[in-house]
Amino acid sequence: MGDSKQVGGEVIKFFIAMEPVAKGRPRFSTRGGFARAYTPKKTQSAEDFIRLASKQHRPKMPITGAIVLTLVVTRLRPKSMPKKDRATALPTTRPDLDNYEKLV
Repeated sequence: MGDSKQVGGEVIKFFIAMEPVAKGRPRFSTRGGFARAYTPKKTQSAEDFIRLASKQHRPKMPITGAIVLTLVVTRLRPKSMPKKDRATALPTTRPDLDNYEKLV
């Protein structure tokens, strides 16, 4: 985890090595007659991991002004895809990019 950091011109760049996880929908259950919402375990674990990685790269002073986030998500092609198609095909499975963005 970690690449480069420039504070002042405000470029903070780092890499998080983890399997991409999309933001899961909140789940609902009832306990004692009351409904409660909770975040799925896989989503919560991924959010915690990203939070820990980003804290290691935070600047000493608070950021003022606009923030630009560039997010690159890399996924492996599914093993179920035929070998002849793997070299040229782009994965078209869900989840969408906005669900990855929501997690971050």
